[in-house]
Amino acid sequence: MSRPRTPTIKVYHYAQLSDWTPIATGDEEVEPTGLVPQRNIGAADRDAWKTPAIFGFVNPTPTEWVKNPHFNDIWKRQHRELGILLLEINVNPYTDTALVADRGYIEGYLYKDKTGIPTQYVEEHREPAERKYMASRVPLLDYTTNPEKFQFSLPEVLIPQHVPLEKISVSRIQPRLEGILQLYPEGGRLHQQVLGFAQSIPGLKPWYEGHQLQQAEGYSRGKERG
Repeated sequence: MSRPRTPTIKVYHYAQLSDWTPIATGDEEVEPTGLVPQRNIGAADRDAWKTPAIFGFVNPTPTEWVKNPHFNDIWKRQHRELGILLLEINVNPYTDTALVADRGYIEGYLYKDKTGIPTQYVEEHREPAERKYMASRVPLLDYTTNPEKFQFSLPEVLIPQHVPLEKISVSRIQPRLEGILQLYPEGGRLHQQVLGFAQSIPGLKPWYEGHQLQQAEGYSRGKERG
């Protein structure tokens, strides 16, 4: 009789391209390989500023963030804090600590123009906003099983523990890299930088080659139509 498979939930984390080397090789004297929580959840609430975490999403481009009706341009604003290399983290919801919180409570404080933001998110001071955010946390399994139950405006995954390298992979889809490559001309500095990283990061080279093939096919179809 075969044993049941261990359940896993994918969490998506955006890292900087330059982060891959320390993730893959670590530092024997300071940090292990994998992802290490380094950024505190908050800065004012005691529990929030004492708790570092790895931040992520339940989808690569979550609809709640990309097309949020209350927080205008939140996905574009979030790009200032996100890296551009999409990683996938395999989370075992029964043995790993992973939570989902509603980032709307933090953004309701950060947004200067609070027009259209639901009243439960509006807050003039950071500490109570962070306290509400911390209170909104639920286990990842509970959220992914029934997200409608929680009605989070901006669901954000928190992993307050080290994630070993064997649970991390470079995603075969790279929406942020795709977007950047569309903005800059082929052969330019950024393209060359991406190509250099693609040759050094396992999993990214196949994506880059697939991207180049799509570009070539699109160019060919364009010539045929012309």
